[in-house]
Amino acid sequence: MDPGASPEITKLKAQVQALTDLGTRVQQLRNVPAWLLKTPSAMFPAATVKSEFENLKAFSDTLCSNEVQEALRSAKESEEKDKAGLPLEARPHQSKRRRTASADSPKPYDGHELKTTSMFPPAKSTEEPLRRDELIEFIQQFNRSHTCKLHIWTPTRSAPKDKSPTIVRFSIPDILVAFCSLAYEEDSRLVIESLTASGPREEIKPHCQSEYSVYQKLSQQIAKMIQSYPQLSFQELMHLMTSYEGLFVDRCSNCQRVLSLEGHVPPVVRVWVEHQGDDPSGKWTPRHITCLHS
Repeated sequence: MDPGASPEITKLKAQVQALTDLGTRVQQLRNVPAWLLKTPSAMFPAATVKSEFENLKAFSDTLCSNEVQEALRSAKESEEKDKAGLPLEARPHQSKRRRTASADSPKPYDGHELKTTSMFPPAKSTEEPLRRDELIEFIQQFNRSHTCKLHIWTPTRSAPKDKSPTIVRFSIPDILVAFCSLAYEEDSRLVIESLTASGPREEIKPHCQSEYSVYQKLSQQIAKMIQSYPQLSFQELMHLMTSYEGLFVDRCSNCQRVLSLEGHVPPVVRVWVEHQGDDPSGKWTPRHITCLHS
């Protein structure tokens, strides 16, 4: 520092230097979080991981220090003062012609090239809800055309049929078992109340929670979809459930991993993607919960 400088100038230089050093560290650490999350831990020693976490912790401590916080406040106040007295002038009109895009210029963004996603197929492709007298026939047709199976579950102590809901047992061999509770409207149309999933060898009853987190999270995701889409038909729900045949082998359509980096759970979320693969109408694609909004 210049020994002849005033205390204000000395303080300002120290603050500028602190912010400059902070910006340099930000650039150095920018890719560290993504690197630690996406790179399998087996590919680098544990000491390296520990060192990077220590660097992040040290940066956090520096950022929260009184010196840096005061420098940030001073910079913000200075910026606000500089803007206060500056008049806003209209930009002069430019009469020059825009240069036409050359052959090597990037193509403009075209939103139609991206596959659109939604929670369920478009409304125009949805099916009418089944009625009470159509359920048995649908189950028979479904069982003839799928490896997944449907059966009407009957409790040991049966309540009066007009008061108890109809419960359908959905099963994928060696993958999962799900119980779907159905009620009836006044016009006899089926209404989906809930669906709970469990392991194929768990001895549990409808509405009981599985002991395994993968089936707990799957049940939670289906519950969210049913709640946000109350007009969902039983046929559409079963079409969705058949997409879980590859629950433990399908890769997430976002990160291309089977198990998520957080929680080590397979992709239990299903997102409807139009015009996917060989199916022109669309397809259910798997996603991890952590990849749903990324």
